[in-house]
Amino acid sequence: MEIKRFFGAVQSELNSALSDGWLEVTDFDDQVASYHSKLHARVIGLLAQVLQDVFDLRVEHERRLNGAQHDLIAYSKKGECKALIEYESPNSYLPVSGVHVGKDIENYFRFHQKLDKMPVGASPEVMPKRWIVITSLPTGPVTKRSRWKYLPELGDQREQDAFLREPLAYMYRRYREFFDKSKTAFFPAGFTPRMPLLVGNIRRAEKSKRLLATWERSL
Repeated sequence: MEIKRFFGAVQSELNSALSDGWLEVTDFDDQVASYHSKLHARVIGLLAQVLQDVFDLRVEHERRLNGAQHDLIAYSKKGECKALIEYESPNSYLPVSGVHVGKDIENYFRFHQKLDKMPVGASPEVMPKRWIVITSLPTGPVTKRSRWKYLPELGDQREQDAFLREPLAYMYRRYREFFDKSKTAFFPAGFTPRMPLLVGNIRRAEKSKRLLATWERSL
């Protein structure tokens, strides 16, 4: 499934769930509401619904190659690994659960460490076509500070204010910085990853009770 079409289908499924009362639009810009993982579980279920007619899915599946458990792994009917998908709800950025920026990117590079020891023509069952991280962060300033009571362990007030002005842009910068730092730490200069790491986002549409699911960028 082409990446933009995937996010379009996810957006449609999310808004159907809103209409049916399975989700609240405010869940997607509220750390406190998503604290008990209700949002995470429901979004993973909706992602699976979008993909289940096209792919053979593994939910909360641990891959032996990198020893990490992934929210969703999509295989083709021929057994080719098409995508690893991680979903990070707003409470993924709570200090008590740790900033998941590091977890997602470390898993990505640890996978590459083991993959790098295999031949370039490694089995398609092993080699994912895409590694996708989907966040739920506002693109504009946080207007209701009480919904973002628990900030990441960002350090001083200046860093916290930067997050509150543009949560998605701020966290993307953190992803990018950690990606570059990890790439240098794990591999020699000139290393090129064998698969893209894509960042998508689900957010509340401005002045609307609808949700937008978009592919933001590649790292």
